[in-house]
Amino acid sequence: MKNITNFIIIFSFVLFAACGGSTGNNNDETTEKDTTTVADEKISTSDTKEETDKPAENKMVSEVYKLNLITLTDNSKVSLTDYQDKVLFLNFWATWCGPCVAEMPSIASLAKKYEGKKVAFFIISDEAAETVSNFENSKKLGLPFYLQDGQIPAIYMGKYIPRTYIVHGGKVVAEHVGQANWDTPEVGQMIDSLLAN
Repeated sequence: MKNITNFIIIFSFVLFAACGGSTGNNNDETTEKDTTTVADEKISTSDTKEETDKPAENKMVSEVYKLNLITLTDNSKVSLTDYQDKVLFLNFWATWCGPCVAEMPSIASLAKKYEGKKVAFFIISDEAAETVSNFENSKKLGLPFYLQDGQIPAIYMGKYIPRTYIVHGGKVVAEHVGQANWDTPEVGQMIDSLLAN
């Protein structure tokens, strides 16, 4: 696991921009849709010995799975607690966010590589179902789109999108704010390392 930690800390993405967005609350009215900013290029990771030894860690382990979603395809409810045995790729985005839309093909390509493996992809929006459905129908990316169902855990809250988290073993092992190319050998190596543990 130490190799994964070192790899994640050293690894950085080519980042273009991030959109100012919602904090993850379905009821938020966002007025920052046109705001863009350059975010930190390095993936931050919580997979360090210091954090593992903290007593509060148990609270965070359970919090990463306290996210409830609704599938776009059939409106069924989904809880991340049902996916604790998998590597989770969570992407918070919006249809109006240019960097979010620009990174979608690389996420779709990465998801295709991990079909049938213990990796679950969740492409999550707080927009109306019709808006996301229209986007999905026009782009035909083949990604699993979800809608937020209630408040999201604080660990996933943020001001800018796209926000992406990779979760494994009850912890957020990597997070990235801003557009990225997700279909790279480095990301594949990181996911493969997590699957091997």
